[in-house]
Amino acid sequence: MNGPYDDARLLVSHGSAERMLRGTKALSRRKRIHLVAAAVYLSTALWLVRSVLPAPATRLAHPARQDGVPGVRAIANSDHMNEASAMLRSAYLWPRAPQRLLEGDCYPLSQAGTRGEHMIGEGLAAAIPYAVSGEPILAYNVVVVAWLAVAGVAMYALVFHWSRSTAAALVAGLVFLLQPIRSTDPQHLFIHADHWTPLVLLFLHRLLRHGRWHDVIWLCAAATLQLLASAYNVLEAAVVVGVCGTAMAAHHRRSLPRLLPKLATAAAILTVVAVLTFTPFVRMRATWPTSQHFSLPLPLVHVLPGGIYFPGWIALALATVALLDRVVRRRGSEDPRLPMLCAGVLCFWAAAAPLPLPWGGQVPSPVFALIALGPLSVLKDLRGLNSIAQGMSLAFAFLAGFGVMVLARRAPPRLRLVVPAVASAAVVAQALLPALSRPTFGLAPTDMTAVALRPAQPVLDLMGGLAPGPVLDLPFAQPQSVSSMLDHTPHYALLRTYHQRRIAGCATSLRSPLETDVGALSARLPGDQRAADALYALGFRNVVVHEEFLPPRKRAEWEAASEAVGTSTRLQPLGRAEEHAAFRLDSPTPVAASFDALGPGGNAEPELRVERDKAVVPFAIRNRGAATYRHPDPVEPTNVIVRWRGAAGESSFATRTLLPLALASGEQILRDVETPVPASPGRYQVTLELQDPPRTVLARRTVEFAASGG
Repeated sequence: MNGPYDDARLLVSHGSAERMLRGTKALSRRKRIHLVAAAVYLSTALWLVRSVLPAPATRLAHPARQDGVPGVRAIANSDHMNEASAMLRSAYLWPRAPQRLLEGDCYPLSQAGTRGEHMIGEGLAAAIPYAVSGEPILAYNVVVVAWLAVAGVAMYALVFHWSRSTAAALVAGLVFLLQPIRSTDPQHLFIHADHWTPLVLLFLHRLLRHGRWHDVIWLCAAATLQLLASAYNVLEAAVVVGVCGTAMAAHHRRSLPRLLPKLATAAAILTVVAVLTFTPFVRMRATWPTSQHFSLPLPLVHVLPGGIYFPGWIALALATVALLDRVVRRRGSEDPRLPMLCAGVLCFWAAAAPLPLPWGGQVPSPVFALIALGPLSVLKDLRGLNSIAQGMSLAFAFLAGFGVMVLARRAPPRLRLVVPAVASAAVVAQALLPALSRPTFGLAPTDMTAVALRPAQPVLDLMGGLAPGPVLDLPFAQPQSVSSMLDHTPHYALLRTYHQRRIAGCATSLRSPLETDVGALSARLPGDQRAADALYALGFRNVVVHEEFLPPRKRAEWEAASEAVGTSTRLQPLGRAEEHAAFRLDSPTPVAASFDALGPGGNAEPELRVERDKAVVPFAIRNRGAATYRHPDPVEPTNVIVRWRGAAGESSFATRTLLPLALASGEQILRDVETPVPASPGRYQVTLELQDPPRTVLARRTVEFAASGG
């Protein structure tokens, strides 16, 4: 028989079981709500790009507002194909050769992926749909939808973590997903890939609060994904996480000594990821410096009503409610609202044009000021630095969720579900109804059209028959040709997503410094076999001729070449399809990848102008060997010495210059080398020499110049 204590234990056990059951039911209900929220975000994302859904393997979504503006659609299509190409190159390489992720196009330039957006993170997401379907455009569209949905889910998770309110989290996620810079731009996924930042904040706070190792793992995963996005998002995340993380650390300062091993582990892992990701970019800028500064500060009008960075009236009102509540009802517990506001303001200031002060004068952007002064000069090649302002939109989305929580808490019990329902409907209506979105944001996210870009199947079959090795697409895109940049190169890049071989064209913001040499050789085809030898020596194994871009005379030459089957030409026809002709490039001539083959050529005597004690000297460099010369790897500027010998004595100056890429036996090329000149005017014998090994003469010529004004 049971005693009284046994009965009591049974009652306690029964009560505990009931509480556990209620807790389990509540947890299951909350999980169902989380799934419903995720379904809402996914449905919203699909609605935004519904124009591609009838043919997702063929179409890419484009904002319809670009259709009526001359030239804008061409630029938009160009960007879209270029970015899709970069993403799908990464998607192809992730499971096969991840060490080549930054290899890029622009063959034979080394690490060419660092000349533009690497799209490594997006490529990782596209790897599975690309591997399963084999359809590049479908894989791209999957990532477009996924990135929109992830933005909503990530903000939902962060706000729920802080508020424990699914209603507040739902609204915040909708605001973040429907942010115009994100929801209206399927062409530049790398610009608005800041959707990992909310998860970084979430797991950082969980680590500081609970100190668990699995929080370290999740923090590293989220931060790694953010680091694999573009530099713009990394800079935005650095500001937001820097401000909010400092506030979190200050609140949990007593726990920091105990958490030091975990924080140090996370810091070490992320440092390694950052170094591996960004060191090649820094090295590329050092190897091929440019004086260009692409980025422009964000005009103030873009954050005002009618601007694309305006948070929207609903988010602005809800954020105001959240901040007023924070000021009026100061709580002793940790509150993230003011740090998030500070982070958003700092992101705006970092991206904005100089801000006017009420008493006169201006406050410059710290980022653009530091670029101009030099400490951040490594960022001057980035075109979209003003997108750091997205941190402001992130902050407003977060604060909007808290505003919903405040209003729901103050509402009568029977109306507490009405508040988030009305807020959600208002956010969606403001974004998706053109009558509301155009005056609010200056555009309508629903104005989305689609362009069918999948090449015809016969062209893809032709691409499938290419030989292993890099492809030279002709006509070759020259950096000075706008039509090449907007028509030729994007088309070549899109085809590359199907044949997945390196191409000579550059689908990047920064043109390849090798384009002039490759273009000069390609212009001599199909008739010049010595040019074919040089291109073969560079590593090209295929030539694809896009006849729709050729002038009539050149097109006739290539049509004749495509019929020369079985001849001794270096170009062996592989087939034709839809104004495309493919050739296998071959050469019987051996290749010498060494500067030893180079020596002085004939003396060129163009006019030499001396300005500010510097001269540009054209040197004639010849391939003296019997083999075809090829620049040894890596293809980059070489350390050389320019030595001046004259009646006034001898002077030598060290510099760097790009030596010839490829020369057939006996051919020569002029290479312009900028060099200081001696102090004394006169007649000089000038030699171009390798610095290592020393005194190895590559070229020589006679130069006579007079002092300025002489």
